[in-house]
Amino acid sequence: MASNNLPAVSADGAGNGFAALQAKLSVLQRAVGHCVEHSQLVKKRMRKAAKAADRLADLSAAAEVAPSHIGAVRDIDKQFDGAATVAGQLIGSFDRLNKAVAAAKAAHRTEYGGIRNAVVSSSVRQAKPGWYRQT
Repeated sequence: MASNNLPAVSADGAGNGFAALQAKLSVLQRAVGHCVEHSQLVKKRMRKAAKAADRLADLSAAAEVAPSHIGAVRDIDKQFDGAATVAGQLIGSFDRLNKAVAAAKAAHRTEYGGIRNAVVSSSVRQAKPGWYRQT
């Protein structure tokens, strides 16, 4: 059973401080941004591949290739198009995640930013985080 008397900081005492948590949230935001960029590239590639497969199917039909071959190429077109759709959905999920991280970061700044500013501007040494927590 966990004790409620333990301070809410990591073992080094600073890992969960205001600035450290803001930095961690910023790292998370950048990572989500990279995921969005990568997913957009994947979506673009999948759309391009789908168009190429569609064109190949049309050319195959014009060349009177076996219908089973044309059907297989059309199926590839559909699969690439489906992958592009899923990549688009993933981008939407990443956008929502980015908004959630930004909201968490703003809420944390609103809740604790003033306290941190007071602590930083004071020449008086402050107690460790969690010290004043009521038991």
